[in-house]
Amino acid sequence: MIRKTSYFFIFLAFVGLSAVTLAWVGEVYFNLPPCQLCLYQRYLYIALAAWCVSCVLFLKYFKSMMVPFMGSASLLLGQAMVAFYHVGIEKKIFDLPSTCQSFVKTTTNITKMTQALLSQPISRCDIVPWTFLGISMAGYNALFALALFAMTIGAFYSFNRQKT
Repeated sequence: MIRKTSYFFIFLAFVGLSAVTLAWVGEVYFNLPPCQLCLYQRYLYIALAAWCVSCVLFLKYFKSMMVPFMGSASLLLGQAMVAFYHVGIEKKIFDLPSTCQSFVKTTTNITKMTQALLSQPISRCDIVPWTFLGISMAGYNALFALALFAMTIGAFYSFNRQKT
């Protein structure tokens, strides 16, 4: 039982790190700079991978499998929520958060203006740099996170049914 559960958490950790790697490849090789919300989504995948690795290492100490599964499900649901929020910003449903807006104060000093421009985020959250079939990367991330969330809940019930 513990071995099958370990494989599932190794799979989730691999998927989380693969998502971050794929985003990094898009950033570096295809010139798709991340916005602040994109970075938050990466942090959640990294947190998922770290959680899953720690669950594999300490799985035998859990009295119930609910804690590791629900921790993973919570991270994935949070991931989906951030991604759907990002899609809402891209579709102009929600206002831009202050971290995604660029505020450059007007000044007559060229060095201050240059410094202010260079300190701004690379990409705005409401600009869609890439789409496929009309769905942005944030949209695919939301669907992917929801699918992983459903898979995690299903695996929890499946492993609990096998145990009894």
